[in-house]
Amino acid sequence: MLRSELPRSQFCRVLLASLGGSLALGACTDRGGTDPTASPGPSDGGGPSDGGTSGDGEDIVGTPAPAWPQPAAVDPSALPDLDVLTISDNTLRMHIVVPQLGGHDTLNTATREFAEGQEQDFRDGLPPAPSDGGDSETPPIWISGTWQATALSADIAGFVLTTSYSPGASIGQERRSLWYDTRAGRVLSPGDLFVSEHLGDIAEAVTAELGDHIDDVDSAWVDSALDEGSALIAFTADGDLLVGFDSHTVGPGSAGAPAVALPDPDGAGWLTETGRTGLAATLDPAPADLPDRPEVTVHPPVDPSDGKFIALTFDDGPSGSTTPRLLDILAEHEVPATFFVLGSQAQAFPDVLVRQVAEGHEIGNHSWSHPDLSGLGAEAVREEIDRTSTTIEEITGARPTLLRPPYGATNGTVDEVSAELGVAQILWNIDTEDWRHHDPAQTRTAMQNPASGSIALMHDIHASTVDAVPQVIEDLKAAGFTFVTVSQLLPDPVPGERYSQAG
Repeated sequence: MLRSELPRSQFCRVLLASLGGSLALGACTDRGGTDPTASPGPSDGGGPSDGGTSGDGEDIVGTPAPAWPQPAAVDPSALPDLDVLTISDNTLRMHIVVPQLGGHDTLNTATREFAEGQEQDFRDGLPPAPSDGGDSETPPIWISGTWQATALSADIAGFVLTTSYSPGASIGQERRSLWYDTRAGRVLSPGDLFVSEHLGDIAEAVTAELGDHIDDVDSAWVDSALDEGSALIAFTADGDLLVGFDSHTVGPGSAGAPAVALPDPDGAGWLTETGRTGLAATLDPAPADLPDRPEVTVHPPVDPSDGKFIALTFDDGPSGSTTPRLLDILAEHEVPATFFVLGSQAQAFPDVLVRQVAEGHEIGNHSWSHPDLSGLGAEAVREEIDRTSTTIEEITGARPTLLRPPYGATNGTVDEVSAELGVAQILWNIDTEDWRHHDPAQTRTAMQNPASGSIALMHDIHASTVDAVPQVIEDLKAAGFTFVTVSQLLPDPVPGERYSQAG
């Protein structure tokens, strides 16, 4: 179902519980507002000179939620004409990514409307900025939206759209399944997957299973979520029917995002022919044609005091459309760059990642789903970093040694986990703010007169940034600069330490 047909996001509901009724109620009824805990500068986590935030407050750690079953994950790179839509606002610490498929306008509209709905719910739920500038000890407010393919064949595709959000002291999660008939070009509803007379049986089985783990299950919510399509509907890797719910719905927030796995849904007679097609596409998905691992180029280190050197860095990719165009430009001008990639994007576009490495560029870790790492506990930070590094290594054969925390937001926990995982934190001293203005001229202006050893921040997911790069390169070459990777500027970075420039 389309996002506009689903019940309203839980963000305001959780905000009420987390920040206190009077403050959050105003936030949920008034549009607009800004994040009182965002960094001062309209950039990735900090002003243009400090390269990111570095608060060292307490971890945001609550009682761990139960380990609920998870939907199957299949390789999305087999999807034809795959691209993504990204909605981001670094000042608000918002980053939402959804899949798009060339030639499938109905699917693209559905995922775009979902992303836009999450964006609006988040903006509506933000508390008004306090007049005193806010409390530096207040946990950050952020939202991260990512996706995974859960089934894939010539007939059907299944996606899980996951939104994680932290309205202060707690972290919530919303998940929506989107099933799509690739031949008919139609978004499917639960009624297409399930035999209608068995919906009640499924609801009863779900409620009973949840009752083994949660006290006072809200059975009415279970019924309405299945009926309206707001429940997560997918299959596990073992072929069980997975039914999931948002945080703070069928149970208390301490339960996390509950989900149950019901065995043998086909044998129970619950699945329609379309449902059986979805199950088959989960258990035996279309195979991905992964590229061969590339040869990794090792560039010699440079001394920033012995010339004029600069590292161009690009975050949030790879993209299936803008990143290849950027690589064409860099190849034409013989310029190496450093790409801080999201693990979810690397998994979706392994061919682009392999090309980046094959053409002499450096790959760094930018987390899996772009959350504010400073608002997570150690185990969640570890999962975001390690999962991404493992995916990059599986595709390229090389494990990254550099991490750029999303928004440049870091703290003692991120320091410790990154040190444990062997990655140094790379921030920046030049922020082009390309994500904000989408203006090639302003991006070019931000790159004027850099110091040797500078690390410049851009984003390869924006067409306007790619448009700016040729002139940026020409300007800097005319000024006598040589382009290098981050590791050439910082050949021996200490894992866990933070660097915003060399020299």
